[in-house]
Amino acid sequence: MNLLVTGGHGFVMSNFVRHWLERYPGSRVTILDASPADAECARFLKAVQDRIDFVQTDILDLEGWSAKIAHLDIDAIVHGATVTPHPYVTSTGATCDPERLAPTTVIEVNVGGTVAALEFARHRGGIRRFVYVSTGSVYGDIGPAEPGQPLPEEGYVAPQTLYGISKYSAEMIVRRYGELYGLSVVSARLASVFGPMDRPNHVRNVQGTPNLVASLAVAGKPLLVHSFEGVGDWINTADVAEALRCLVVAETVQHQAYNVAYGSAETVRDLVDHVAIILPVSATETDLAKANVKCDPDRRAGQWGAYDISRMQTEFGWAPAPLRQRMHEYVNWLKDRVLSAPNS
Repeated sequence: MNLLVTGGHGFVMSNFVRHWLERYPGSRVTILDASPADAECARFLKAVQDRIDFVQTDILDLEGWSAKIAHLDIDAIVHGATVTPHPYVTSTGATCDPERLAPTTVIEVNVGGTVAALEFARHRGGIRRFVYVSTGSVYGDIGPAEPGQPLPEEGYVAPQTLYGISKYSAEMIVRRYGELYGLSVVSARLASVFGPMDRPNHVRNVQGTPNLVASLAVAGKPLLVHSFEGVGDWINTADVAEALRCLVVAETVQHQAYNVAYGSAETVRDLVDHVAIILPVSATETDLAKANVKCDPDRRAGQWGAYDISRMQTEFGWAPAPLRQRMHEYVNWLKDRVLSAPNS
């Protein structure tokens, strides 16, 4: 089966592309991305590069990119191209808020780009599955009343930001296109993802807590943690890639949306303890202003807590690997990355 993957040079989607091509040696992937692979992405995809067709394009330019791939065999689409406008702190210490600076870009790319991919799917014909890569940001800050109960796909959708609003809007458009044109469509709502290729770039300038903990430890720097009791549902890219693969190849899908997550809320202390098994780690708790690992301990419910993954588990037999294992793999990948850097 040959795929069209939008945003294929990004953090999550590059992991999916490599996973797919390693799993299916006879397949090809067509990547649409606004940017060519940078040096790190090129190294990451090097072993499968001969089976990738790349088109550099604006996802909104449907006429342009569809003409360039008209001759290629495409059986399914995984639409991951997105703008992730989370606030971040620049190297000068200033706070940058892409959502506020460029709201129309968020909406145009996240909604309009999805429509463009759907238009291609319906006019192309023969597309067996359209997988939309969504986010846990479609949920609100309130979850099940019972403490610790994981967040299900139904009942708690209440996006607060343009990112979450645009992603949920796109989900609904995906669903409606499926109904209107007989497309088999599905949305995957990703929790907080970490793993190889997690790095700031022009469309995603944030570093997740597992990335910060592992990166600082590998660099031999002390971890100054705002709160060891901060939590997150942290899912590794390898498990996300396998979940997306399941959604592509399934004969049928029973639901419109699936949580793709670890399934439980783990603490920052858990992350530190996992890394400390294989690396010396200096970690102390400090106030927010001095912290280099920040995780709000009051954010524990709704989108910030555990996600219910029973749909993925029951329907596809999918389950994430233990967090300790994935953190160790990630630390080792970061160590190899340092050793293989051109100036190392």
